[in-house]
Amino acid sequence: MATDIEKAFEQLGETVAEETVTEVNPAGAAEATVVDEEEKKLLAIYKEEVKAKPELESIAGSLSDSIEVVKVLGYTNSGDRIHDVEASKTAGKRKLKEVAKIVGFIVKNVGTVPIPYVTNKCTKRADGKGYDVEQVHATLGVGKQEKIAKKHLIYIGCTPQFGLTFKNAGLKKAPNQKIIGATLEELGDKFYVAFKKVEGKSISVHNPKLKTQIGVENADGSWTVTKDFTDVFGYLENEVEAVAKDKKDGTAKPKYSSKDAQANYIYTTLLAGTLGQK
Repeated sequence: MATDIEKAFEQLGETVAEETVTEVNPAGAAEATVVDEEEKKLLAIYKEEVKAKPELESIAGSLSDSIEVVKVLGYTNSGDRIHDVEASKTAGKRKLKEVAKIVGFIVKNVGTVPIPYVTNKCTKRADGKGYDVEQVHATLGVGKQEKIAKKHLIYIGCTPQFGLTFKNAGLKKAPNQKIIGATLEELGDKFYVAFKKVEGKSISVHNPKLKTQIGVENADGSWTVTKDFTDVFGYLENEVEAVAKDKKDGTAKPKYSSKDAQANYIYTTLLAGTLGQK
């Protein structure tokens, strides 16, 4: 039986994905070297972790087919940039266009076991100006789907059971982005979601049949979150304010991937003790 996302893909009939342009500087030789050095450090950390906890190898990726990304959630009319194919044809050169910033997703548990996760609980403030937000523990039941902020999807993805990989999509570190020394609040800008190809065809996270706008623009140019999404995303209405930062033996050697290393670093260094607890 085709999954929700595969059905949507069949309706689109696309062969090439729109390109997502990340908000990073073009890679230079010096910067690439720095990033490569970080990958080496992450792999070294992961290898030591596996030595200390051999069970990591047996559970690595064991739940990666259990979560499906059903919808992409965008807010406002700017924040992300993509390749504007039509404008580029007219201009004769590459042109970009602004689209709604991706703030979260709707995910579905297509596996056989409930999956614990962290999410937002947003409550309207007494003065009516913005929302108070706290992070709470929840469970994604089998066959159920829930809305989740991008940052919290990364939290799920970095656990050993997922390794930044889901049934129909994967989390990828944006070019030139470094996670060593980053805080939890900064992770959302470090990674992006990319859908896996279906029958050799790609699909864009910005495709309008998969991307849902969760905001409404007011007459004064401000934006508010639509009612069905305020419980998780109400905080997006808040005025920008300072965010507190979270502080050789002759035998065959296993091969470790960069994704495993990245996920392990986030999970063990930044999220230790925060997941799977009530």
